[in-house]
Amino acid sequence: VVITFLVAMIKRLNKSLGKRYKSAADKKKKNINRESISKFCDDHPGFDWLYRMINSLEISDLFIMTLGLCAIGLILMPELVYVKDIYSGSYKRANTMFKLTYQAFIMFGMCMPYIIARFLRFADHKRQIVFGGITLFLLITTFGYYFDATESWFGKYNDHNNYKGLDCTAFVKDYYPEDERATEWINTNIEGPVHILEGVGYSYTYYGRIAVLTGSTTPIGWETHEWLWRSSANFAKPEIITERQKDVKAIYTSESKEEVEELIAKYDLDYIIVGLAERYDGMRKGEANEEGFVRNSADNYWYKTQEVNDDLLRSLGEIVYQDKDENGSVFRPDGTYMTYIVKVKK
Repeated sequence: VVITFLVAMIKRLNKSLGKRYKSAADKKKKNINRESISKFCDDHPGFDWLYRMINSLEISDLFIMTLGLCAIGLILMPELVYVKDIYSGSYKRANTMFKLTYQAFIMFGMCMPYIIARFLRFADHKRQIVFGGITLFLLITTFGYYFDATESWFGKYNDHNNYKGLDCTAFVKDYYPEDERATEWINTNIEGPVHILEGVGYSYTYYGRIAVLTGSTTPIGWETHEWLWRSSANFAKPEIITERQKDVKAIYTSESKEEVEELIAKYDLDYIIVGLAERYDGMRKGEANEEGFVRNSADNYWYKTQEVNDDLLRSLGEIVYQDKDENGSVFRPDGTYMTYIVKVKK
């Protein structure tokens, strides 16, 4: 559809502007009354034609042509360029394709209704009306896909009991209300970007939730994403990722105050949050039947529990936030502190 539109526009403009000439002298001879745009265009007939073509286009046509050309470029690019990354097997080209072609899909989708409507309403030839009619019919035949696609992703979308809304943070309140209250406190009481320490874990897990929900920075995010962005020539995991993972774990579990203070200074941390997720080792996933593993209800993975040095962490500064249960207790049934935030003393 886009290519047909591009050809139709170029033909239409070429006809209205006249053919391109081989030389400036030939152009001047046959277009003696045409107003000069610039000396450069006079000396370069091809540019003169291109400039006049663009200048004569309707803004909407020019926008759709530009959008369509960009989309075509995004489709062709991965056929010529292969950007390797850390993935293997059948996923080697995953990012090359995903980062380019899904953008093209959106652009083509924006172009199609405009082009079809233009051919049907403002056609230059009868064949454009026929083309627009056939294309519209074919497009309408795909509308049934909406129901299959929606149901495959959202389930029974017409069942209001399954309604979830557009708030992508709502699940936190359902699974970990402590985190929901803590992040609300951060967003309400802390101004500007700050450095907050939170637990670390793999990609597509519950970890990294504080940085996401508050916009704060943290020493390291999801492992696979950090790895992908900093991949070395041999695709090995960069040492900086392993280093930061160990540092974060050390701050939460070390018994050496000197070591913890050095790491806090290393990352210039302003706050440390200790929630239920920090009491799991986010880098050690296991199975339900393995001893010492607990299921995280937020992402449904089983993690190895780890002992957090609460006494040391709480001595590092001021406890600016402490969650409590309905009875006013700061402890969970298992004896661990409920979620709290330490403002580091510097």
